[in-house]
Amino acid sequence: HLYLIFIVIKFWRSGHRRESSILIQALGFVVFALILDFAIGIGILRFVFILEYAWLATILVVGLNRSNDFIEAAFAKRALRETGEELKDSQATLSTIIDSTADMIWSVDVESYRLLTFNKSFQDYVSRYRGVPAAAVGMRTNELCPTEEETLMWAGIYQRGIREGSYSQEMAMSESSKVFQMTVNLLGRDGRIFGLSVFAEDITERKKAEEQIARSLSEKEVLLREVYHRTKNNMNVIVAMLKLQSNEMGDERLRQAYAASIDRILAMSSVHDKLYMTSDLSRIDLKEYLKDLTSRLLAGYSMPGNRPSLVLEMESMYVMLDTAINCGLIINELVSNSLKYAFPDERKGEIKVLLTRDEEGRICLTASDDGVGAAPGFDAVRDAHLGLRLINSLAHGKLRAGIEYGTLQGFSCSLVFVEEEAAQH
Repeated sequence: HLYLIFIVIKFWRSGHRRESSILIQALGFVVFALILDFAIGIGILRFVFILEYAWLATILVVGLNRSNDFIEAAFAKRALRETGEELKDSQATLSTIIDSTADMIWSVDVESYRLLTFNKSFQDYVSRYRGVPAAAVGMRTNELCPTEEETLMWAGIYQRGIREGSYSQEMAMSESSKVFQMTVNLLGRDGRIFGLSVFAEDITERKKAEEQIARSLSEKEVLLREVYHRTKNNMNVIVAMLKLQSNEMGDERLRQAYAASIDRILAMSSVHDKLYMTSDLSRIDLKEYLKDLTSRLLAGYSMPGNRPSLVLEMESMYVMLDTAINCGLIINELVSNSLKYAFPDERKGEIKVLLTRDEEGRICLTASDDGVGAAPGFDAVRDAHLGLRLINSLAHGKLRAGIEYGTLQGFSCSLVFVEEEAAQH
């Protein structure tokens, strides 16, 4: 008993506090063995054997527990080693990718702008164009720049990056005649800013292509303006020839036919004149074009007595060249007919032109007058003269428009069409 107590006390005082529960279990085994020994009346020798077995069991349990701790530590150490190797592999892969890119990438600290990291493209550039044989971590900005002015320029770039956090700008490098798209970003960790990263993409070829496209577009714009100008001039020559020919005509009907043809040519000519004078060579403000057209028609007709008033209610909208010409020819016919036939005997009246877009984006064009109107039983197809046939042909064939005539109070013609469909046709 003294020996057992001595061993237990020694084991307890040796600092193995974590195995206290195991010792309690072992003592429980011993107490159980004593009770059993005295119960069956086996002697002192058997009691010693029971103590030895209990003690061996205690040592075995403690040893297994410590072995488990050792195994866990070994596995943890192995996992840590494998994680470190994976991290190294990841860093090596990232470094290879960064070095293989043709764009320059580098970073500097925010205090003295010393070089922290850089890729191969950066090294090659400073070696070729800056006379720096080998860039090295820790080099200052003035060691990488050939002049003090450039050193100050880069300091300004880094300071802007610190202020704004991230920004991008184009920069031309005088020593290499290259243009770069610079992107500067702050570098930080755990709320602490420690550096700036710079990504420089070489956009020299892209800038050259853009400049070439701009020059080509400028040349084509000049040529297109010249085409419009010459088209207008040729049409004016045709108008002048028709006027000379009509002056020799003794038949008034022929003279009127020549005048109608002249008006149609001038309607087309004025479109080219408008396009020649505007910055957009493909689209024209339909409102301004129809305003000039109708004003010229009203001023060109010699009418005794009171002239009809012209009312224009139009929204500004830009349309393609073909759309403008077709609309102009239609309005030319309708307004001309109103001026010729709607107001006989010096009758007062009003000619109205409406131009709007509906909720679906369709163009709505209407020309009307409050004159004498059409004859009873008028049919736009059956009774159509040359002017109405031209209107129907342009509306259906060119504009793909729905057309509606009104004859209740004077005369009106309304068109509704979508410009995209007309342009595709």
